[in-house]
Amino acid sequence: MKNNVFRPFRRIFALALVVCVIASFCPRVVQAKPDLTAQKPMVFTLEQCIAMALNENQKLKAAGYDVAAAKGQLREADARWWPVFDYEAYLAPVPRNVTDAVNSFFSWNVAAWARVKFVLGIPMYAFGQLTEAKKLAEGGVIAAQHRVVKEREKLIYDIKQIYYGILFGKEMKKLLGKAIDGLSGQIDSAEEDEESDHSPYELLEMKVFREELNQQLERTKVEMKLAYAGLKLQMGLPPYIKIELDRDVLEPEVVDLSLQGDYVQASMEHRPDSKLIEVGVDTKRRLWKLEKRKMAPKLGGAFYFDFGRTHKSIQGLTATDDFNNPFNFTRAGIGLRLSGRLDFHGASGRIKKARAEYLKALYEGQMGKKGLELEAKKTYEEAVKLKKKVLSARKSMSMANQMMFLSKTNYEMGIGDQEEYANSLKLVLGLRGKYFKSVFDYNCALANLEQKVGEERYGQLTGRPNIPVYEAFDVGQYEPRAEENGNDNDDEFIYEEGDQNETETVEE
Repeated sequence: MKNNVFRPFRRIFALALVVCVIASFCPRVVQAKPDLTAQKPMVFTLEQCIAMALNENQKLKAAGYDVAAAKGQLREADARWWPVFDYEAYLAPVPRNVTDAVNSFFSWNVAAWARVKFVLGIPMYAFGQLTEAKKLAEGGVIAAQHRVVKEREKLIYDIKQIYYGILFGKEMKKLLGKAIDGLSGQIDSAEEDEESDHSPYELLEMKVFREELNQQLERTKVEMKLAYAGLKLQMGLPPYIKIELDRDVLEPEVVDLSLQGDYVQASMEHRPDSKLIEVGVDTKRRLWKLEKRKMAPKLGGAFYFDFGRTHKSIQGLTATDDFNNPFNFTRAGIGLRLSGRLDFHGASGRIKKARAEYLKALYEGQMGKKGLELEAKKTYEEAVKLKKKVLSARKSMSMANQMMFLSKTNYEMGIGDQEEYANSLKLVLGLRGKYFKSVFDYNCALANLEQKVGEERYGQLTGRPNIPVYEAFDVGQYEPRAEENGNDNDDEFIYEEGDQNETETVEE
């Protein structure tokens, strides 16, 4: 009978359980993952990559809060004429008979007693201590601002390095792809031709070389994938967003590097590291000055209001005025407060310590500035050296291209050797790879020089515009690329005919 009664409830419970299970799986079925393969990549220029990173990079935003914290410290240090409000309250039992307080208390002949006190103090003058504390806090704000500038310029350098690295990877990908296709064609023709001039040893040698090129191509693809991920991370983009660069060709930047003194001077005037050295020395000097002034007193105004209340029938009281009655009173007062501490022995030690730290910071700062100047000269010389290396690599590549053209022409006319043509092809492949590597190093050296000199001054020296910082960066303004450039499917790895006598693009 009981089973028949509860059977409908069991059915309802089972039905509800089935519905809950189905409902728990419904969101997983409805919320399908987006088709990432159907998304078109968004195209960015170098300037747009930098602008978006400056606006969205989390590390740069975090550095900005150092400035906010330093400003909070400055607000705290600016304490003159700002009132300070202290308060305290008591609630306790007190004996009703003051003449026999102990027995009255333990016999529980007590009354409830309450006291409230308010004190309003105003710092007025501290003989230079408040002024030095405020200037120390101002130095903290300046140092935090210079650290933000330093972080900003490092971010620009990182973006440029990744950008040029992706272009370098694209060039190497095209270069390796063409070389692999050319080798595969030669290997296939040699295997199909029974009267081929290639010996079995030469054929195996070409296969080994092709395998090495395939491995290098795979490494290049992996490195490009990581570079794209790093670029999206710096720009604040989610990993599933596809991006592409507006350029597929790695070219050397054309800048004027004729005036070394201007670059070095601009670096010393602008560089945040130099400013931080100056702020650090000034901070130690002010700490030494503050220690000497701590012997002086502090002057301030004060107002207080104090009242206490308990039971009226307190026995044994001999004084009933407000200033002598310990239980029932109402007091108020206003006046000046002069306070200080004289500790000549301890103060002398602290002053000597602060002076030694200031002198240490002074000498280290002088040496640090000389090191920064030397580093600026080294960065400039590195850029000049890599510029010459680009020119040399381009000349070597041009001569190797002419060698390949002549060897191919001689071979087709029947007066040349096929091995000579193959060797010239390998030489062109190696020299072109070295050329792209030298261009990448040169462009990164220019980015490093810009980091040392400062974006604004670098733009003045080189005639290049500054990177704008968009307050509201709209990702939608950069239209997706309809289709990628199809330059990777050339049949031969040779220069175009006009490239044989091409002039240098990097000016002396």
